[in-house]
Amino acid sequence: MKRTFMQDASQAERLEVMQNTADKVRNEEYYSELTPAELDQKREEFALKAIELNKIEERKKLAVDEFKREMEPVKVVYSALLKEITVGKEKKTGRLFDMVDSETSMMDTFDEAGELVASRRLTPEEKKGQSKLFIPGGFKKTGTHD
Repeated sequence: MKRTFMQDASQAERLEVMQNTADKVRNEEYYSELTPAELDQKREEFALKAIELNKIEERKKLAVDEFKREMEPVKVVYSALLKEITVGKEKKTGRLFDMVDSETSMMDTFDEAGELVASRRLTPEEKKGQSKLFIPGGFKKTGTHD
């Protein structure tokens, strides 16, 4: 039950007495008790707002999904470009040719244009089989092939 100051007085009289006798008057937010009818009205309004909010959330999710679909191909290119910039190399696909450099014991890899793509030391297995590898000009007659 609500407690009311000077409940038998009119609203105007009550307000005048409170203004004249209060120790302090201030303006700020506060909560007031709701009647059962007001509480039912608030519950109904809450339910309507919950439905409205749910519809907005569904539209938001569809919009976010659409943005994600739009962003994905850009992100793929973005990531590839970032990696190429970071390492200073471009990713390509094509035929590569591994060529043994017997003088330096290195395996050089060339692309179709003949440009050096990579170079590494020969593995022990490659060193063992080096005599079997093709070396340009390496097949000369020794005099035993007559």
